[in-house]
Amino acid sequence: MATRGWIVALLAAVGAVMLGSFALWALFGTGPGWFHRQRLEAVVAEVRRMHLPPCATCEVALRLDDLSDLQSLHERGEDEAYEPGAGRGRVWARRTEDGNLTVVIETRDCGHAGNYGFAFSDGPLKAVPFMGSSDWFRVDVPGHLYLVARDGQIDEHWWSVLNNLD
Repeated sequence: MATRGWIVALLAAVGAVMLGSFALWALFGTGPGWFHRQRLEAVVAEVRRMHLPPCATCEVALRLDDLSDLQSLHERGEDEAYEPGAGRGRVWARRTEDGNLTVVIETRDCGHAGNYGFAFSDGPLKAVPFMGSSDWFRVDVPGHLYLVARDGQIDEHWWSVLNNLD
């Protein structure tokens, strides 16, 4: 009889851990979060208004203090500290020599569990295998969110990007 009680207790503990893990995933999850096309395209339009000079290797680091308020978009200062978990709203942009704009918007920062967001590009992005993987790819975008999963391309201009290498 004591063995049966121990097994029931063990199963209850395992169930509690699984339920707790599911609750944490539901609350904090991983992944890019929402893809709200209208809001993200408004950010791209705002960056486009900045008239970035063409430069294949130059990138501009911006910050969107409130993802729903385009007026909060500003250039990040060198003194702006970054804390893991507080990267939501970071934006990187680059205009190529031929005038194509590429913008990366970080929509979720899970600290050491990864950073997630979306990349927009006027021109096509080429995904190349990352470290020989057949599931993970790298795209040439500004900022540190340059990894994409096999199904990471949303459409001709948008990609779901991440960096979970920390």
